[in-house]
Amino acid sequence: MAQTKKKVFDGLYAGLEETDGNVVLFSAKGEPSVIFEMTNPVQQLCTDAGQYIRFQDVLSNVVQTLGEGYALQKQDILCKQAYHHDVPEDAEFLTRSYFNYFEGREFTEIRTYLIVTQEAQRSQFVQYDPKTWLDFHTKVSKVDDILTERGIRHRKLSKAEADEYCHRFMAFQFRHGAFSMTNFKLRTNTSEPAIASFVPTRWWI
Repeated sequence: MAQTKKKVFDGLYAGLEETDGNVVLFSAKGEPSVIFEMTNPVQQLCTDAGQYIRFQDVLSNVVQTLGEGYALQKQDILCKQAYHHDVPEDAEFLTRSYFNYFEGREFTEIRTYLIVTQEAQRSQFVQYDPKTWLDFHTKVSKVDDILTERGIRHRKLSKAEADEYCHRFMAFQFRHGAFSMTNFKLRTNTSEPAIASFVPTRWWI
């Protein structure tokens, strides 16, 4: 019986630091990334082809601006949440009644992220190059400018938010509130030491 070859699970990122005005995530090979959270201008279940074309034009512009040696990832997180709205104690009766009516109702929250990554040019660990490092931050600023000019609401994640995002991504859990790593499975083999494997058990979150 053929045995399945074990693969070592590599974390999403090896390091996280705030430098030169950006929160940068580094991969195991030293590739830097910056995460933008943005509001998708195309409404859910929209039938207006023009909106899709305009948004596609924005992404195309970003890709052309980044150029060779960069990767752009767009991630849409669809997550069921329970509605909640903080109501001041001195709010009017009708206001309190309105929000209490929807309290706890389930809805689908959609969050969109753009991840700009400067790819390694060689297979080995990337060595520090001031020119390359400056180019990375310049390209990130240009992406920021493009989204601003097109009127797309966006922001760069803070260090705490980026750290939480990575952990939630690994846990496949984006519901508001506390979460835990429930998709790791520990198994043993008679001929090998115990290993921990990454098991993506849920894709709808």
